Amino acid sequence: MNPNSQHQLWTMWDYTVVPDPPRHPSFVQVRENCVRFARLAFGSAGQIQIVQKRRSWHVRVLAEGLPGHDPAFADWMHAQWVRFFQHGFGARCHVTSAVKLMAGDPQTGRPADQMLIVPTIVSSASEEM
Repeated sequence: MNPNSQHQLWTMWDYTVVPDPPRHPSFVQVRENCVRFARLAFGSAGQIQIVQKRRSWHVRVLAEGLPGHDPAFADWMHAQWVRFFQHGFGARCHVTSAVKLMAGDPQTGRPADQMLIVPTIVSSASEEM
């Protein structure tokens, strides 16, 4: 049993950004800047996924230890990310955001959720029978 499992909070922060039309940063620039900002905002424990779609960017951050269930904190964190995205994608970029508690005590009286991260299962299929 992990003695810290009772106290761990894991939150998923989702951001979708539609940049200003004249702004077209490269994927490498966006990745480096988002990783750097995520480390500053969330700390080092977590994962980040960045996906470039045709007209938008999707950034998903899994972070440990942040009170995503607290509406005031979530609003403050979203405001920081919006300001960050406006510097890179233009002041008129459109940002949508969401946060979800993945594991930990939601402080609503119900039991704490737990999260399992299972490694990818690699299969080698054989056609011999």
